[in-house]
Amino acid sequence: MSGYEIPSVEPGLDTIWVAINTFLIMFMQLGFSFVEAGSVRKKNVHSILMKNTLDICIGTVTWWLFGYAFAFGESRASGFIGSSKDLYVANQIQSASGYVHWLNQWAFASTATTIISGAVAERLLIQGYQVIFLVMTGFIYPVVVHWAWGNGWLMEQNFHDFAGTNAVHMVGGVAGLVATVIIGPRIGRFDKNRQREFRPHSIKDIVLGTIVLWFCWYGFNCGTVQGFSEDIENASAQVGLVGINTTLGAIGGALVAFFAGVIINKHVDYNAGTVNICMGILAGLVAITGCCNVVEPWAALLTGMVGSLVYIGHSKLLVKLKIDDPLDASSIHFACGVWGGIATGLFQFENGLIYGGDRIGIQLLGILCICGKIIQQILLKMFNLKHFVHFLAWTGGLTAIIALIMKKIGWLRCSAEIEEIGFDNIHDPESVQMIEVEKQQYLQQQELYQQQQKLQQQQNQYQQKQEPKETIQISKYSNSNSGNSGDKDTEAVVQNK
Repeated sequence: MSGYEIPSVEPGLDTIWVAINTFLIMFMQLGFSFVEAGSVRKKNVHSILMKNTLDICIGTVTWWLFGYAFAFGESRASGFIGSSKDLYVANQIQSASGYVHWLNQWAFASTATTIISGAVAERLLIQGYQVIFLVMTGFIYPVVVHWAWGNGWLMEQNFHDFAGTNAVHMVGGVAGLVATVIIGPRIGRFDKNRQREFRPHSIKDIVLGTIVLWFCWYGFNCGTVQGFSEDIENASAQVGLVGINTTLGAIGGALVAFFAGVIINKHVDYNAGTVNICMGILAGLVAITGCCNVVEPWAALLTGMVGSLVYIGHSKLLVKLKIDDPLDASSIHFACGVWGGIATGLFQFENGLIYGGDRIGIQLLGILCICGKIIQQILLKMFNLKHFVHFLAWTGGLTAIIALIMKKIGWLRCSAEIEEIGFDNIHDPESVQMIEVEKQQYLQQQELYQQQQKLQQQQNQYQQKQEPKETIQISKYSNSNSGNSGDKDTEAVVQNK
């Protein structure tokens, strides 16, 4: 047919590519739910699942109304936040690529805010959590996204965070850490006689959730390559490099976590070892997410390995400080997110510190600003940034304010009674009675175990005091010159001490 031009299918293929990876990111919610449900005690599993499902629904409305506008609206002169004239932004989008971009960034926002729930599991009231979640999805997270990805001030300074090591994971991690410090540890968490009670109730759920997250992480990282139409050769190479580096980061984290556990425990613990591998995988994935498109594979492996060590060190520090994070969410997402940002400054092609570049400076600045702990005068002198006051005390500071308000009005932490019987059993008298029986049985077992240990210790002390004796008969024969004297035997007792 003369004069007929076949329309290009490239934009449609780009849309399909981003949409499929968006669905993978959305599926990460299942992985988070499995990991959280397996890590908490059985009496709180249903409440965890309800909370994770509900926060997606409520967070979506917030993101639709104004979160996306604050993140990707027209940047103001300060580069601090997107324009508010684009509120209710879902009705302002006029293109297919715009719709799919909103959907893609909604999936990222849901991931960042879900991280908080793991850090405060088993004692946070649903109403307090939803308020924190609303503020995170609607204001705290969108502002950080605008800084890093929405033509904000960090983006203008060439800050690099490819798929969200800092903008997604570190934001969720630092918010979770602040919230868990304010809410306090679970009852009995640091009681030596109750340690077994707080072990994960289902390791198989943790493993299943980790595998789901790992699988979906390829959508998280590879899907950030937003299409192939502009430069198909370069985009294809990027997807391949991102996929390889994502894999090596996870593998490096898993191996270090497993062997570190063996060295610390001096034996292979099949229960703790399995959990260590899972947490190592997640630590490595978080660490590599921000730089997976700009580092060599060897650097990706090293980034994952160091990320696992950072996770282990941070987790042990929290225990030492008696900060209760049931899922180690802050150790994985905050601590490894910080390391991931630093790794970008160290290993990025040409601009990394090991190549003689200066990338490390803006990476450290971005990390400090997002976390909200900055020394204003030093950084002003070093970087000469304008409107620096906007960047002070952001994620950590605002989360602390909201959490303290919730604590003041009684919306933050549940009662001791609810915490002991579990959220799932509040309105189930039979379950409450069963839990009380199980608790009494557990206490009796603990008492019996302590008595056995004390008896064994006493027996060991008694045996040490008893010194074994060995009697040796030694005969001495005396021969008389006259030959008529009798033999005389002498017994000698030799004590072998």
